[in-house]
Amino acid sequence: KDHVRTNNIKFINGNAYVVTPMREVFRRDDINQWTNISKEISENEKLREQNYEMGGFNDIDGFSSNDMYAAGDDGDCWHYNGHKWINIDLPINTNINTVCCADDGYVYLGASMETIVKGRKDKWEVVQSKQSNYSIRKIVNFKNEIYISSFYGLSILEDGKLLRVPYIGIGDCNYLATDEKQTHLVTGGASDIFIFDGETWREVISNDL
Repeated sequence: KDHVRTNNIKFINGNAYVVTPMREVFRRDDINQWTNISKEISENEKLREQNYEMGGFNDIDGFSSNDMYAAGDDGDCWHYNGHKWINIDLPINTNINTVCCADDGYVYLGASMETIVKGRKDKWEVVQSKQSNYSIRKIVNFKNEIYISSFYGLSILEDGKLLRVPYIGIGDCNYLATDEKQTHLVTGGASDIFIFDGETWREVISNDL
């Protein structure tokens, strides 16, 4: 009813969380009941002015409802401990598109210029950064692997290197997601959709059909 524009949504610890371009984070508590848990950020006068210059939050993820990370443009990243939001000083200033809290206990951030950052709380490192016009689109944890989608297709991050998933072609990975129990991984683009159960890839929608 407030005509809030949303950038992304994640299911964390039994609740849906939505992020907005105004550095807002809303938690869904019930049908038509959303609670703004980021008022200390979105209502701060200085930060509110910055919201018009920066792109706000683009994505959110969490290990629990008391340990969440929200990030957006110009390397803007915040940690929520269940009581307050803490701004994180990252080693990058590129636009962050995707946040993934993985099973290995690390947070993975995917950004423009094909940048990948790994860390947690106040310790972060750049895994990859290139002088490129392309962005990391999505990072998803699936069955103890870190999957990363970009213009170049789908890759797995292993020992700081990206290994291409050969079944998925270049440009096919605008979308990448898994369900809460990680039973399947789904990826696709404008006209092709693929699903993976941990062993076998299947093309469920093809441009050739």
